[in-house]
Amino acid sequence: MPSHLYSFGSNGKYQLGLGHDQDTHIPNPVESDVLPPVPPKALAAGGNHTILVYPDGNAYSVGDNECGQSGLGEDSVTVPHFTKVKGSWSAAAAGWEFSIFVSASGTEVYSAGRGTRGELGLGTDALLTGRRRALQHIPDFPPPGRTVTEVAAGVAHVICTLDDDSVWAWGDGRKGQLEGAYEKTKVWWTPRDTGLKAIPRNFYNVEKRVACGREFTLIQTEDGPMLLGGGPRDRWQIASIPSYIPATVKNVGACWSSGHVVSSDGRVISWGRNDRGQGAPDCLPSIKLIASGSEHVLAQDYQGNIYAWGWNEHGNCGREDKLDVTGIHVIREGDTVSASDGFIAAGCGTSWFWR
Repeated sequence: MPSHLYSFGSNGKYQLGLGHDQDTHIPNPVESDVLPPVPPKALAAGGNHTILVYPDGNAYSVGDNECGQSGLGEDSVTVPHFTKVKGSWSAAAAGWEFSIFVSASGTEVYSAGRGTRGELGLGTDALLTGRRRALQHIPDFPPPGRTVTEVAAGVAHVICTLDDDSVWAWGDGRKGQLEGAYEKTKVWWTPRDTGLKAIPRNFYNVEKRVACGREFTLIQTEDGPMLLGGGPRDRWQIASIPSYIPATVKNVGACWSSGHVVSSDGRVISWGRNDRGQGAPDCLPSIKLIASGSEHVLAQDYQGNIYAWGWNEHGNCGREDKLDVTGIHVIREGDTVSASDGFIAAGCGTSWFWR
């Protein structure tokens, strides 16, 4: 049986790529004439749109395009099927109504959609690219001789790491998510160097160095995970990273109001908001991969089993009753394909895996 990309959960703007706009708790294969028959390299999920990036450099968009966030340059308000984005790409990120694309060389960055709080990185005069203008080049970034190695986006801010491990940011910084200072700045309209350094790439098998929550940023540094933001009140204690988290972790993830890391021995450690069951259950086996959505998490173990927990209003944890999952729910049992070619992703009430 051919392998497929599967999706389920929130789908009011066609963001699951299934060709209809109905929510589903049942994982459905994404049928497409354009998607390659291999696992994606990365998935970026915005408020109601989705971007896939593949190892061959091709990227595809689907879902809401009211503000041009698909990057396609098409006048359609919604894109019901995955459609190729012109160009060759190494990475992408997505916020509420915007998208960021990194060129295959890593030397150019483009944005699309709406960014009233600096999300587009284009300055104060560019708040909306619109549907017909497609992608807009962010000038003077990265600096000459540097390349972008990783990009992540929250609801309204963007974080990039470069090949010298410097950390750059732009967008909404009202809660300290850009550099940790609540009052120093509210909006960065163009990319700025935060002065921080991420842990070197491939250091002790580190797989992911940055993640963005709704109003915070999680960065892997040589001194351990560092969290920026959360606001002065820090309602969900997101800024209080547990002291027992190892200095080096394999993977970092962020829901809107909770943080998650995977240790080198496969433990998932969570902190922050947990009123919807977002925190990692105690009964998890050793985990290989995690994917953090808005308020739910997917995980895959070394046998290829896929689990979900947290907020389940749209069936994005795979349960028909739409009740939040406070333990773990098995989405799919493992097999040799999923164990070797693991891919999972999560967005705003959406869930994805390759099987």
